[in-house]
Order: sequence, then C-alpha cells, then structure tokens
Amino acid sequence: MKKMTALLLSGALLLLAGCGNGAVSAAGGEPTRSENDLLWNEFVLEIAAKLNEQPCPLNPVQKNAAIVSAYINHCCNGGHLDFFDSWDFSEGENTFLVQEVEEALAAVGAQKYIQPFRSAARHIGEEDYEFEREDEAFDDSALTDILYQFVLANQEEIFGAGRAGG
Repeated sequence: MKKMTALLLSGALLLLAGCGNGAVSAAGGEPTRSENDLLWNEFVLEIAAKLNEQPCPLNPVQKNAAIVSAYINHCCNGGHLDFFDSWDFSEGENTFLVQEVEEALAAVGAQKYIQPFRSAARHIGEEDYEFEREDEAFDDSALTDILYQFVLANQEEIFGAGRAGG
C-alpha cells in the first residue's frame, strides 16, 4: 500500500502539470481556472492521498473521487498491471475491489470507462498477461477531465461545508 501512496502522489504532480491558465477572478465572480486548480491541488494532495489510511477517513464522495484518481495515476505511471498489483487484486481474492472501482467510475460520471476496466480486470492473476491493449486504449486525459469536473461540482462534499464556489 505504501507503493500505491507514493505513486498516487507522484501521479498527482503529473495531473497538476497540465492544469491552469493563470486567470484571476474578479471579486464576486465565478471561480477561474486558477482558483479551481487550487481546489484540484488540494483534492489530490490532501483528500485523495488519504485513500490508504486505515480506517479510511473519506466520505463516500471523497472516496469515489480518490479511487478514480488512483486508477488514473497508476494507469499513467505503470499501466493496469501496476494498478492491480498495487491494490493487491491478486488471484481474484479481492474481487470486491473490482466492484468498488466500477462503482467509483460510475459515481464520478465516467461510465464509459467501466467496461474497459471490467475487461482488464478479467485478466487479474494471469501471469503472462501484460494489459497492452487496455493500456493503449486508456484515455487518461479525458478521465482526468471528468474527475476534475466532478471535484469542482462536489466541493461541499469533498472539502466541507462553506467551500462550494471557491
């Protein structure tokens, strides 16, 4: 699990690198991309990083977003094999994790990623399977955008009361 946390945080830096346009909002205006990026940074570094803590301190909305964040990060850093190894999906012993990831993808609005994930999960425990097809088809940019919008749309549940709207 420590490996997963390290990759989650290193992946956070990858996700952060592409965000932001330097805009500043006018007083009382809508949050700008820069303000939203600050919330995104906080999500990645403060909320998603708690996914591995036991007991998990995250509420269901936070946890779903954190699971999808971990999925993105692992698939970007080491592919589906890395994701499955890091989460110890070994030999189907933790099949409940497959369902948890599928539910998290659905919760954040990434339904089109459920079937490809399910297809990859069918190969868990196959020694020689390398997930090449699944890794090539994985669109981390689009999934990151979906998660980014989910985090912004659910600020109150993710960051606490009084945080909605920046």
